[in-house]
Amino acid sequence: DPGLLTARLEREASGFDVKAAIGGLLPQLSLQGTVSQTAVFDDGLDETRQAAIGLFLTIPLHSGGANYSEVREAQATVEASDATISNELRNIRENVGEAWADLEVAKAQIEAGQLGVQAAQLAFEGVREETKVGSRTTLDVLDAEQEVLDARDNLINAQIDEQVGAYALLLAMGLMTVEHLGLNVDEPDDENTYYETVRNRSFGYDRTDDAVWSRGWRP
Repeated sequence: DPGLLTARLEREASGFDVKAAIGGLLPQLSLQGTVSQTAVFDDGLDETRQAAIGLFLTIPLHSGGANYSEVREAQATVEASDATISNELRNIRENVGEAWADLEVAKAQIEAGQLGVQAAQLAFEGVREETKVGSRTTLDVLDAEQEVLDARDNLINAQIDEQVGAYALLLAMGLMTVEHLGLNVDEPDDENTYYETVRNRSFGYDRTDDAVWSRGWRP
């Protein structure tokens, strides 16, 4: 389910935010270096080169509780993400249950529709036979035939509802995918193909038809 996948990714990201906030409470060690060169042209060339390197340790002593507040805020975000995941799971279960119930209803309607078509067909044949002996009129035959058509229409609608319900169930279960449905589609291009073509290119662009400047010439 896309919503569940998004919620889980957000939960993972919020967990890293907690670690980052805790990192603000810890000492930080950094290494810095500088190199400089000075050249003086006065009856010759006088060059001076200097290099310096330093190791710095930063220890947070007092921040007024701001760093701890950031950690608590990040932890609250994690709890909200967990609640979102639980809500998504609950929605998925509800959607699957509703889709399954709708599919079962559609199957029952198909069975009822088939019986309805059979009953209407038998009634139509009976009215038609009675017409031959003069006990029924042509209008009665037409009415019976219309009932057969209506019963067939109801059966077709029930079959359509069954197909729609089946796909709705697959969607609710997260199975509406190319792989699960076995669709014959072309595989997408490798997402790294474009990166491989441009990763070492500092200048220039692709020589496509749109990038070619041309000017028509007429005598």
